[in-house]
Amino acid sequence: MQGVHLRKYGVEATFDFEVYEVDGIDLRVDWVPAQADCEIMKNGGASTLCDNTATDEGSTYRIVLTATEMQFASGVLKIVDAATKVFLDKVLVIETYGNASAQHAFDLDTALEDATIGTVTSSDHGLHR
Repeated sequence: MQGVHLRKYGVEATFDFEVYEVDGIDLRVDWVPAQADCEIMKNGGASTLCDNTATDEGSTYRIVLTATEMQFASGVLKIVDAATKVFLDKVLVIETYGNASAQHAFDLDTALEDATIGTVTSSDHGLHR
């Protein structure tokens, strides 16, 4: 399983992925995606079909989740052949940031302010040489 995909809460996001033949050895490069093949589960709720259909990028694939679909803290994107099984199922785990309702409220797109709290100065008051 791949690592977690981090994306901004409530902002359209693109995900690239690969699928493997049912034997798990070679990439499946001739899959014809259908809308019923992709579902999103938000915050552990029920899965719903994705608004967009995955697109063939040659030897890999891509799907765009809409801004509305990206309104969750933690989500699971499931790519499962709804017809005859022609590839191994694919799961992408997604966490969001940049909103109070996101998994990570901190907005990674915002520059940090100067983190200097104070300065340390030295003085020779009370020092004897």
